[in-house]
Amino acid sequence: MQVKEKKLSVFEIDSVPRAVATLAIPSVLSMLVTVLYNMVDTVFVGQTHDPYQMNAVSMATPVFMILMAFGNLFGIFLICYFIMWFAVPAARSARQKLEMNGDQITRTGEDTMKLLTECAAEFGQTLIVVTHNPEIAKKAQQIIRIEDGCIIKGL
Repeated sequence: MQVKEKKLSVFEIDSVPRAVATLAIPSVLSMLVTVLYNMVDTVFVGQTHDPYQMNAVSMATPVFMILMAFGNLFGIFLICYFIMWFAVPAARSARQKLEMNGDQITRTGEDTMKLLTECAAEFGQTLIVVTHNPEIAKKAQQIIRIEDGCIIKGL
């Protein structure tokens, strides 16, 4: 539970620069491993005494690292902003609509169905309702009845 809360705090509570730093650390570590690999590769290519191979390794490594750095920086940065602009407000809106306090618990089944269908329509979700109330069932787009453990479709 604590890990899940920590993951949410990166997107909901932390600032964008802090979120970028938190998410960029694994990328930076992978880049350091790549640099170490390229240094070892350079040593072994250098033992061939071929200047063309050494030149290729010497030029390819920095270009590769620069491209990888820009890709990681812009990718993580844009994802953080996208989540903070779109996903967090949508989640907060849904959470506010679905939270139940003492006054809302006494709502009727019809009010609850209205609230659930509004949320499902707003976020493009499918709503599945299991009920014994035929009035609520009439509002569904499709009704599937179950009798004695058998599914009866198309009613």
